[in-house]
Amino acid sequence: MKKILTLLLISSFIFACSDDDEPTPKEPVKSTFKSHNIKTEGKQYFTFASNEGTTGEPATWDIAFGSTPLTVETAPCQFFTMPNDPVIFAGTDLKIAKIEAANLDEITVIPGESAFKEDISEGNPVIGKTWVDGSFNINPDTYVIKTCSGDFGILQLTAYTYEPTKHQLYDIKFEYKFNEGGSTDFTSTALNSITVPDANTDMQYFSFENGIVTSDDSFDLKFDGYSIWLGPNATTSKLVNTDIEDVATVSDSGLEADELPSFVTTGWYNYGAGHVLTPRDYVYVVNTPDGKYPTFEIVNYYDAEGNSGTFTIEWKYLGE
Repeated sequence: MKKILTLLLISSFIFACSDDDEPTPKEPVKSTFKSHNIKTEGKQYFTFASNEGTTGEPATWDIAFGSTPLTVETAPCQFFTMPNDPVIFAGTDLKIAKIEAANLDEITVIPGESAFKEDISEGNPVIGKTWVDGSFNINPDTYVIKTCSGDFGILQLTAYTYEPTKHQLYDIKFEYKFNEGGSTDFTSTALNSITVPDANTDMQYFSFENGIVTSDDSFDLKFDGYSIWLGPNATTSKLVNTDIEDVATVSDSGLEADELPSFVTTGWYNYGAGHVLTPRDYVYVVNTPDGKYPTFEIVNYYDAEGNSGTFTIEWKYLGE
């Protein structure tokens, strides 16, 4: 009888430990973080591992809550820059994947490497400072410009004034031709010239159609010191060692836009009645130096009293 009882106990133990009864994987723990008010207290830096934020910038951090200028098109080729668009920044050398999802629970798998993007915090102008060489000699190139409205202009930098005591260039002069209506044929287009005033103290703006304009107007080029930037939605290509008078026709192939500051989380909200910002259905996955993949969603931008400027996020680690 004892032998039979022993066999029954062993059998019960074997069945109890079968593959069908393996422990269920534990769900990742969700955490919540609420930032301080970025509108009144400035940028705040956050680290997932500690679930804490700091006002001063620490040596390492994962994301930061703050704001950045945002240029929006209010009418065709008319732009307005909002000075304080709320956004969440990626830490140095970190990338964020932006995924359309209704909520955090929908994201269970780490996205592929191609989904992760870096924030671009500094711009890169195509024309930039390359119109002069290291000795400040003007390079003999002609630039093709396609404006926001789809018209074409060509220009060649011809002269400037140098102020040695300040090591500055100003009174930049260039020759240009402009075709309205999208024509790429410059065979009979008149040649014009213009001198841009000192852009070291105040940035200067140029429109092929209207000449020197203000930042509130539609412009094709912006002069900042001797750096030359394209206007919003304008693109350019360089015809190396080409005199402007030798350009008969142009092509819209190979045109490039300036690389402006951009952030993965830009556009996280819907703008509604009463100027209320409501989070869109996006979830963000971060690749951190510790090899973990925290994923978060923005759930609110208002405090308990309804004041804007306070981010609330929910987050969890993927793959735990």
